[in-house]
Amino acid sequence: MLLLFLRLFIYAISLFNFTEETFSLEIILCVQRELLNQKLDHKRQKVSDHSTQLQDLKAELNELRSAKLKIETDLQQRTRLEQTKEELGRTNETLEVEIRVSSD
Repeated sequence: MLLLFLRLFIYAISLFNFTEETFSLEIILCVQRELLNQKLDHKRQKVSDHSTQLQDLKAELNELRSAKLKIETDLQQRTRLEQTKEELGRTNETLEVEIRVSSD
């Protein structure tokens, strides 16, 4: 901030036709510019932080979708295995009955 005022002072001295009012306005404008630049820098940093957070959330969402797909696939396979188990159990019962009947 001090550097900014020094630049203004040197600039004002180099222009002898500067009035006190013009010099004051120039200082005000420079201070306002400096404040705006600080606010812009702060907002740029926030945008950058939010972009990073968004990318992290997208990556986490993709991981969750992948985990969900694996769970769904495992459930489908479990259902198929349970159906196969039931079919094999019925076949086994039928064969046991046939064996008993044929041995009697």
